[in-house]
Amino acid sequence: MISAEGPPLQRAGAVIDVMDGLPAALRSQGHEVCVVLPFYREIRNNRAFKKNDTGIAVDV
Repeated sequence: MISAEGPPLQRAGAVIDVMDGLPAALRSQGHEVCVVLPFYREIRNNRAFKKNDTGIAVDV
């Protein structure tokens, strides 16, 4: 899933409410789910976030 926002980042709109529950709900149904977010400074500078460089660039 690609989203502009997701937990535990700041809440800027209703999208984060969906991204807070939908991935877990899909996983509980047996789906493999990865959430992809923009590489915000908040993520880049926070060691608690798991980061994987896939080498894939997405133009928005």
